[in-house]
Order: sequence, then structure tokens, then C-alpha cells
Amino acid sequence: MPEFISSLSIQRPFALLAVVPVLLFTLYSFFRFRSLCSVFELEGRHSGLKFFLKKTFLALAMTCFIVAYSGVSWGSRAVPVQKRGCAVSFVFDISYSMMARDEGGRTRLEAAAEYAGALLDRMAGFSVSVVLAKGDGILAVPLTDDFSSVRSLVNALHPSLMTARGSSPGKGVEVAMSSFPSQSSEAPYIWLFTDGEETDTALSSALSKAAAAGISVSIVGFGSDDGAEVLAGGEGESVHSSLRADSLAGLSASTPLKGYVSFLRASDRSSAYRMLESVKGSGDGTEERLSYEVQLVERYNLFIWVGLILLVCSYIFGELNLTEKKKSFFALLGLQALCFTFTSCSGGFSDRMRLLNGSLEWNRKEYQDATADFMTVIESAEARGDDGTVMYAVFDLATTYLMQGEDGAAAARFEELAGDLPDNLRFALLYNLGILAHRNGNYPAAADFFKEALLIDGGSVDAKVNLELSLVGGEGRRAGGEMQPVMESGHEGTLESAIYSIIREQEEGQWKNMRKEEPSGDAQDY
Repeated sequence: MPEFISSLSIQRPFALLAVVPVLLFTLYSFFRFRSLCSVFELEGRHSGLKFFLKKTFLALAMTCFIVAYSGVSWGSRAVPVQKRGCAVSFVFDISYSMMARDEGGRTRLEAAAEYAGALLDRMAGFSVSVVLAKGDGILAVPLTDDFSSVRSLVNALHPSLMTARGSSPGKGVEVAMSSFPSQSSEAPYIWLFTDGEETDTALSSALSKAAAAGISVSIVGFGSDDGAEVLAGGEGESVHSSLRADSLAGLSASTPLKGYVSFLRASDRSSAYRMLESVKGSGDGTEERLSYEVQLVERYNLFIWVGLILLVCSYIFGELNLTEKKKSFFALLGLQALCFTFTSCSGGFSDRMRLLNGSLEWNRKEYQDATADFMTVIESAEARGDDGTVMYAVFDLATTYLMQGEDGAAAARFEELAGDLPDNLRFALLYNLGILAHRNGNYPAAADFFKEALLIDGGSVDAKVNLELSLVGGEGRRAGGEMQPVMESGHEGTLESAIYSIIREQEEGQWKNMRKEEPSGDAQDY
């Protein structure tokens, strides 16, 4: 139960206030019915029970619909997302405990700076940010692929860079999470360099938040088990400080979502290699990869179905004049229908709703969320053997990649669409393949694709304009803006107004060239 409460999310909590008038109206109906029965001296326990069941089921049904509208979610699931490249946030604990000299004569902070420098030498193609954590956390260097500023800061690490007192690596992790753009196509990682000393308990909750957001955190421990003496606050009394290895290892093991938090000692053999391998894999860190984002599970479908069932029950038990035997029969029939609905229809309905939601996110340019929805639908529909839904989801996913500039991933997904396709989907496929060929400079192939698309829908103005741009080759591409892909619905994207201006200018220029100048004669020049 505590885990359920911690994962509970309500998108529109104000909508739940509508439950109050529903309950008040239901209670009013009960009292009103009772008063009418006493006034008119109506008797009949059976009719009273029918009224009670009808109003109760109706109130519960309305409550379910209101809860569904409020956007209730609980539980979590890992959603597959296609990523290209990596973004790493370096979080340095610069509290005074990191000044203990138990790293081979060096301070822990000096060892962390040297360790980070060795990692940067092997991180070509990465985006890197730097966060400093002491009593608070600050973003010192935003995400960048220029490592010169990163190296300058790393080489100058010292507790005096921040005036905040105490030690809170957890706040540094929270700042690092906010440094990643919400719609970035790069896979996010956080590397925390610390000895585990903290004056608050923020690290545990910060790690849980990072895991819930699908961000992997690697904790690199500096210091020794025996520890060393260090001045508290850099001055005054000397205190003993050591690496909190057990505490850090326990935090990584206790994170609710396993696999997102790991701990290793900096002194472990090949620790830096293992960190790089976890983010780079077998490539250089810039290749496409399948990552996972943790998302809450929306439950509106559940409440809609329960509400519909309760609505039917309010009619069966409140309106129909049935004997007990017939009521039992209808109840059994309704239960069988419910089982059939949830086992055979709910999966397809849920996939189509998610496909629609992904299309809406695509139109809002929320491409990362749309990609997650389409990939989830593909996995679910393939498991059910629903080839039609898979076909549309694959196309939508490929189009989303095309909008993000992931031409390789888009082409691979388009190749999966073969065989007989509906006209609207085939038109959109040919149209987008034309855009893909045009981007790659293959203008003859692009023109052929647009011609085939026009054979299906000869009234498409955008396809005609794109055909003209492809026929003129590279000049059309340089002069005009980017062509916009279309979704399977056939609604075309709006081309840049500059493209239309270019076409009109070309036509106007051709018309002017065809005009012959009249002889001037004795006419005066003005």
C-alpha cells in the first residue's frame, strides 16, 4: 500500500470535486423517495430496493467517470524509447570531507578530478554537464560537447567554490536531473563522485526520483574504509571521515526500480572502463540505442469500463421487473460479457487509444512522448497478433523519427511496411519516402516517390509542390525550407511560405522572359 500511494498521480485533481454534488444528489434522492413514500403511504419493499439499487449504481458509475476524467495513474512500467547518443552529468561532492587525504597521498577531491579527467579523454561525441554539490547543488556547466570549460572547472575543484555549509550529494543529483532537456533524443546518465558523507538524507529520495524518471545513476566512491582525519568545515576541530561504502551500496540496492542505480569504488580494478562500457556499449556513444523510460500507468480505461458496467447494472436492477432467477441469469450473462470484454477487446481498445494519444503528442511536437507511445503499441499489438495496429504504429514511429532528423531509424522502420496497404497509408508512406530521398540529395528518387503518391491522391497540393522542388534538384532544397512529413491520416504538414513564394517567383520570372519589349521609338524616359 505505501508503494501504491507513493506512485499515485492525478492529472486533474480539481475534477474530483464533482464527486461531492453527485453524492449529495444521491442522498437527496433517497430522502426524497422516503418522504414521498410516507406522504402517499406507499408500501412495497421491492420497489424501495429497486430505487436504492438504481441510484447507488448510477452514483458509482458517475463517480467512476469523474475519476477517469481526472487522469488517475498508479504503478510504473518501463517504456522502450529509441535514443541517439548520451548525455552525462558529472556531480562532484565538494564538501570538506572530500579533502581527506586517503587516496594515495591525494585528497579525495583531487582523486575525483583526476578520475573524471581520464573519463573525459574517452568521451568523444558525448554531451557533458557539471554539477557541484555541497550544502546545496548548483549547475556549474550546462550540457555541452566542448570539454575545455569542463576540464577547467574540474581542475579547480575545491570546497570554497560554494559558500553553502554541510554536505548534500542528493541535492546535486536533483539539479543534475533538471539539466537534461525534457525532449532530448540523448540517453541521460548521472555520475556522482562522493565519499557518501551527508548532513541530510536527501540522497535516497533523489536516487528514487532519478530511477522513476528513467535516468541511470552511477555512484563512484572515493576514500578508504580506514578513513583519515579532516578539519570540520575546513577549520576548527578535526574529525574522522571514511568512505561510506556500505551505505552507498545499500542505497543502490534499496532503490524501488532495480538496475538504475549502481555503486562502485573508484579504486576497483577497471571501474572507469565499466562505467564507460555501460553508456557506450560497443560503439562510440553516438549510435542509436534502445533505452527505457519509466512512466506511470494510466488507469482511465479501467474506470471507464467499470463505470459502463455499473451504468448497465443501474438499469437492470432498477428498471426491469425481473424475478430473482432472471436477475441471477442476467448477472451471470453480464459477468461473462465482462470477462470477454477484458480478455479480447481491452487490449485492442487500449492500443488504439494510445495510438491516438501518440498522434496528438506528435502534432504538439512532443516527439519523445509520441515515440514511447508508438513503441509500446507495437510491442502490445505484436504480442496479440494484431498486424493492422502494428502497421499503423510502425508508420507513425517512422514518421516521428523523420521529424526528429533520425533518417536512418526512419528508413529502417519504413522498410518494415510491405505488402498491401490502405490508400491513405500508402500515400503517406510514398510522400515521406520522397522527403527522405530529398533530404539525402537523391532528387530523382524523391520525384518518383511524389509521382507515385500523386497517382493515389492527385489533389495533394503539397505533393505537387514537393515534386516541383525535387525536379529542380538542389536549388529547390537550398531555396526552400524543410519539407514536412505527414501522418497516416493523410493530413499534410504545412510547408513554409517561402516555398510557395519561390514557386510564384519562378513562374513570374518565366512569364516576364516570354514578354517581348516594345520598341521605344520617340518615347521619353521617365
